[in-house]
Amino acid sequence: MPDVCFNRGLSDDFLQALLNGTFAPLMAAAKQHELDVQIREHYLDFYKHGRRILELTGRAAPFRATLHIKYIAGTQVDSKPCKRGKYYADFRADEAFVIAFTQCLAQILTNASSTKKMTEATVEEKLIFGSLLPESPLIFIDRQVQFHNAPGKLDLIGLASGTNDPARLILTELKRELDNRIQKLHIQMEKYWRLLDSEGNLRPDVLQSYQRVIRQKKALGLLPGAVELDDSPTAECLIILYDYNVKSRLLDRCVVEWPAYLPTRFVLLNEGTTLLPPEEEWLRPNQCRR
Repeated sequence: MPDVCFNRGLSDDFLQALLNGTFAPLMAAAKQHELDVQIREHYLDFYKHGRRILELTGRAAPFRATLHIKYIAGTQVDSKPCKRGKYYADFRADEAFVIAFTQCLAQILTNASSTKKMTEATVEEKLIFGSLLPESPLIFIDRQVQFHNAPGKLDLIGLASGTNDPARLILTELKRELDNRIQKLHIQMEKYWRLLDSEGNLRPDVLQSYQRVIRQKKALGLLPGAVELDDSPTAECLIILYDYNVKSRLLDRCVVEWPAYLPTRFVLLNEGTTLLPPEEEWLRPNQCRR
């Protein structure tokens, strides 16, 4: 067990404020504008266009809201009292802030989308919404996951289960085009495998965190009611290569070194495709070599 536990989830006060209190109008606006909402450790991140639009933080009132200065430029939010840094503005997240934010959200999103370039985070966001479709083989429950003592962030965590199969946690890494890091993916995924214990079971702190996240996301209407994570899930890795040139040798260099103990499959998606194929079409490492 690591010295510092992995933790995801919101306090009861925070959850009630989102469901029936101060932040209920904000949550309604987030759904209307199709923001990707992710639960962290006592805070929420709201994403759009691959960018974090809002961070909402706290265990109890007064809560705090943090936004990038360039996203709120020229809006009513920009005139509210705040603690302003070089890049971010920090606000007291009270009813007045919520009113201003929801009224200005369309303009905030326009400001945030001023750069149209497709990024890995943009694809990630599209994959998350694609996973909510009934035909998706898994559903993504978290993104940009930082594990203590492991460098970098895991892109996505999904949950998959067959008709008669127990739930499986899917540790997912996304790479685009000819990203040179593809050839070292086996090293990267070994580091993320630390969410398991020495016997290959999901660590209790990770399991409890994601059971809590799923309960709270379902309460907020962010996940379908049927999504469940039982007490003994297995885990595996999934590598998504988006718009990858199959003539490249990057993937070959990766899979030839893939550790036998690391259960992993690969999916190659064409540009514009954000719905994963059925699991029977996912590839094992030895199926990826040219």
